[in-house]
Amino acid sequence: MNCLKDKKFLLLFAIAYLVPLYLVYLTVFMKIIFMPIINDDGYLAMCAVILTIAGMIGAPFWGVVADKKGFKKTLLLVCLVDLAMKILGVFCNQKWNIMLMYFMTGFNDRGIITIVGPGLIEIFGLEMAT
Repeated sequence: MNCLKDKKFLLLFAIAYLVPLYLVYLTVFMKIIFMPIINDDGYLAMCAVILTIAGMIGAPFWGVVADKKGFKKTLLLVCLVDLAMKILGVFCNQKWNIMLMYFMTGFNDRGIITIVGPGLIEIFGLEMAT
């Protein structure tokens, strides 16, 4: 229970909670946000498919990066990609950048899910992390 008071744990918990929140928001309000901009329901469905495919590509990619670079560097990279993706999301008003944003969102979301579990084990050990 001491790990719940640890600053490293709280930081990881906040990152793991806040990064996917944007994806949930975009998925729930996809039509409300983007239908007035592009007026193409089929294209938005394709964005949802691209989101899923990007997640399938992102999980092994981030796993390999974490194995090669270590947990801290990979977490920093995931957070930087997340920041870039969220800045891009503010300026999405055309089909190509909406698709790019959904790809980056799916790709990056799997990064957090893939590396946080092993990161907790690396920081706190197997006994405490499970």
